[in-house]
Amino acid sequence: MGIDPPSLTWGQAEQRLPAYAVERYGYEKARRIGVMAAVGGKDKTRIRNATPSQFRDILISMARTAQRPVSLEAAE
Repeated sequence: MGIDPPSLTWGQAEQRLPAYAVERYGYEKARRIGVMAAVGGKDKTRIRNATPSQFRDILISMARTAQRPVSLEAAE
């Protein structure tokens, strides 16, 4: 019963800083403000709130392996 969780990679990952942010603010400030803080434009709220597609796919695949628990009433 339950789910069959996939193997996930944990730990530090490579920095994903936008080149324009590093050029404009320098590496240290760009690192402090982070990837999502540098996102701008008219779609910034939608982009910032979106679940990354790879993470979404992992969650969906985990949910598909889940099994419903057997009800105690149905077993009687």
